Amino acid sequence: MVQKSTATRAHSKPEVPEVQSGDEISVKCKIAYPELTEQNDNGVYQILGIVEPDSESAAKLKALVRSNLETLYPNGIPKAGYWNPIRSGDELKGDGELAFKDEAFRGQLVFRAKTKFQPKVYRGAHRDQAEASLPRSGDHAILAITAYAYRNASTGVGLSLNSVWWVKPGERPIGGAGKGGSSFSTVNTADIDFYEE
Repeated sequence: MVQKSTATRAHSKPEVPEVQSGDEISVKCKIAYPELTEQNDNGVYQILGIVEPDSESAAKLKALVRSNLETLYPNGIPKAGYWNPIRSGDELKGDGELAFKDEAFRGQLVFRAKTKFQPKVYRGAHRDQAEASLPRSGDHAILAITAYAYRNASTGVGLSLNSVWWVKPGERPIGGAGKGGSSFSTVNTADIDFYEE
């Protein structure tokens, strides 16, 4: 009798979960470019999530998007111009350059979740409330997400960010160092007495 190896079983694709269009799902992911401390120029808080294509999180995310897609197109087949919020990490822009430049995106699925209201941030096994500045680009987190279908000037599905459960720091930062602290370069620190622990 031939048995499947544990390696084969470990790499089998997860079952597609039953997800309704209004459900909230929890997505385990690596995060990138979090904007959680204040609204950006578009008036929203947002975060990018990175998931492996064959992961349980990717299956849940795809099922949530599909259930909302079917409210726009009952046959499940989108028309030209439909916006899918799940992107390929290897996606190219019109000029042929990678849309997501960091190596962390290669071969992965990427999504953006946003909200007009500041999302709660938690940490630890007991979900203690944490500062919005805790999650950094490259960290691991669980995102609580819902989806919505829209049809206005464009048609598609968007993802709403409800809360962030920070898990642990990432192996390395994703992207550049960002703008944080760049304005400090002009500060004269000669007569500032910094507190040292």
